[in-house]
Amino acid sequence: MEKKEYLENAYKEDFERALELVKERKLPEARKALEGAGKALVELTPLTSGIEKEKCLMRARALAQLINDVKEREKRDIEAEKSNESTMTPSDTDEVALEKALSDLNGLEGLEHLKEEVNYFVQMLRFNRERSELGLNVANFSLHMVIMGEDTERLDEAIGIIARIYYALRALKKAQVVKISVDDVLSEQRGYTYARTEAKLSEAMGGIAYIKEPYSAENGEIEREIGDAIYRYIAHIINDETVFIIAGKEEKMEKFLTYKFGIKCHIPHTIRI
Repeated sequence: MEKKEYLENAYKEDFERALELVKERKLPEARKALEGAGKALVELTPLTSGIEKEKCLMRARALAQLINDVKEREKRDIEAEKSNESTMTPSDTDEVALEKALSDLNGLEGLEHLKEEVNYFVQMLRFNRERSELGLNVANFSLHMVIMGEDTERLDEAIGIIARIYYALRALKKAQVVKISVDDVLSEQRGYTYARTEAKLSEAMGGIAYIKEPYSAENGEIEREIGDAIYRYIAHIINDETVFIIAGKEEKMEKFLTYKFGIKCHIPHTIRI
């Protein structure tokens, strides 16, 4: 086996093992596996060129972000264990921030269905928090959503407020929205759009990945690359602290999600505005 092929296999094996370990919450082992994948990438990159090299570099950046995220989760778990707490309870300051953010959201013009859904999500998150504080099991509740409608321009402000709401409820690690449009990731070279989408998604870890009109390139190959990157992240990467929101015009979004049905399987909420 050639060195290049060996390193590619080593990277893939370590990365896939890390994902499984994260799901099992074996974070120290997951971090070591990710670091092993990173070492394989460091050795592999000089052996590549062109699009392959660009992919290696982008994956290295995404991998570094994942390692940092796992380290932070390790730290939080250790702190929680020391204080004999499994979850953090929002402080009075968090409640004030939550009420302010909810007021800002409900004060927006239009977007009634979106506001209704988010207010329902808030009730569910509070309900889960109360059960957790009593030592009871909590419902597995996803915040991922698809938003469809003709007027998506007003969404940007709303998504920013939603990030503040989820952060105040400790559903997000940071009140950050990473907006991803086709213009941000588009490349005429095959494979580059996938790698760029992957890199942008890694920036959103711990916050909201806001993917707007992923079909707008009007190019089937580009749509496939974007869809493949989204699916990989939402299905396999650490996403219990990251919220995925995909928005666009209804007819085109239906077509995009029909192509990549796996994405829709992982996003339980569809909101029409």
